[in-house]
Amino acid sequence: MIKNVVFDLGGVLLEYEPKRFLLSFGFNPETMQELKNKIFDHPIWLELDRGTYTFKEAEDIIAGNAPELETEIRRVFSDEKRSLLFGEKHETVAFMRQLKKNGYKIYFLSNFSHEGFKYVESVYGFLNESDGRIISSSIGMIKPERGIYEALINNYGLIPEETVFIDDLEQNIKAAVEMNIKGIHFTEINEVMKKFKILEDAQ
Repeated sequence: MIKNVVFDLGGVLLEYEPKRFLLSFGFNPETMQELKNKIFDHPIWLELDRGTYTFKEAEDIIAGNAPELETEIRRVFSDEKRSLLFGEKHETVAFMRQLKKNGYKIYFLSNFSHEGFKYVESVYGFLNESDGRIISSSIGMIKPERGIYEALINNYGLIPEETVFIDDLEQNIKAAVEMNIKGIHFTEINEVMKKFKILEDAQ
């Protein structure tokens, strides 16, 4: 029987849109693509999620590696228009709330930097509505590493077979399924709701 539903944040409950964020600066398309590659697609971005670096430390490293774009990189890191990077996915949040109302325990499992999560937590009230959460930067592990799933299970005493995990990245779902957690790959909310109903009906 399903008792627990675990949601990823970025791409599931929250929009994650680096291109829209970068567009807000008025960069030309070539510069915007370079900045996306050098910031959001850089391995150090994942290390922010792991909690290895602060934003300032990451900024200094990335800017130092690309002196020709240092001014632009520092603008991106210093800007406070994060609402253009992270936005609430209202239909998914409504689905989460309905599940909670129906008696399911709700958990969050997300790769997120310290600063990034502090920001979204201050803006989006639904982040305080879960029964528990594991944020990667708080424990030094990131999805799809096995340890982050073990931390969720052990911290909250979850039974994997009674748990469903919803994430927008297939590799993260695969890692959960390997631990006997049921997985739903998030593409769009109506499909997620259909797949969840199938799991419910199979109980």
